[in-house]
Amino acid sequence: LSGEREHDFQAVAKKVRKRRKIVLISVIATMVAVVAIVLWIGSHTVLPYGEGIGYYTSAMAVESISWIEDSSDYIVKESVDPFEVSIYEKEDSYQVIVTRYQFPYWEVDYRTTLKKFPEDPVILLGMASMVHNDDMLSFLAVQNNDPNVGYIEIGPAGDRIRKDAPVGEILTFSWDRSYRWNDQNAVAYSEDGTPLYELGYDMVGNTIKIENYHWMPVSERKHR
Repeated sequence: LSGEREHDFQAVAKKVRKRRKIVLISVIATMVAVVAIVLWIGSHTVLPYGEGIGYYTSAMAVESISWIEDSSDYIVKESVDPFEVSIYEKEDSYQVIVTRYQFPYWEVDYRTTLKKFPEDPVILLGMASMVHNDDMLSFLAVQNNDPNVGYIEIGPAGDRIRKDAPVGEILTFSWDRSYRWNDQNAVAYSEDGTPLYELGYDMVGNTIKIENYHWMPVSERKHR
C-alpha cells in the first residue's frame, strides 16, 4: 500500500513540474512578444528629446533631414561609438550626417555639405569634427582613383593613420578626439613615398569655405 502511495505522489509531482514548465515557457514567450511589440512601435515613433527630437533608431534621425529621402541610400556608414557617420551622394555634393546615441534615443548631432570635385584623382567624400560633452569625433572618408597612389596618411604628428589606397576603394579615418581641418595634414603618397596630393582649399577672394576643401596636387596646394 505504501508503495502505491509513493507511486501516486511521484506521478502528481511529475505533473506539477510539467505544468510549471509549461507556465514558465508561456510567461517567457509572452515577455518576448511584448518586448518585440514595444521595440517595433518605438522604431516607428518620434518622441521629444531635450531641445530637439529623439528617435529610436539612427535611420529615423537621418530621415528627419530634408536632404535625405531614404536612409538606406548611403555610400558610407560607419559607427564610431557613440556616433554613427552616414554619407550620401547627391548630384553636385556629398551630404554628411552624424547621429549620436544617448540611451534610449538617437539624435542628429552634425551635418554638412561638401562640394563635389569629380575630376580630382583622390576624392573627399565627407568629413566631420565635433565635440559633444565628453564625446569627441574626427572623421574623413576618401576614395582614390589614381593608380599612382599607393597609400594615404591623415592626422597630426603622433596620431597619424596610414592606409593602403587601392583604386576605387573608399577609405575611412576616425579618431575619438576633435581635430581642426588644418591639423589633418592629409597626404596621398606613391608607393615609394613621394607625396602626390594633399587636402587644401581653393581660395575665393579672401574667403575660405568648407565646400572648397578638396584633394589637389602637392604643387598646387595653397592652404591647409
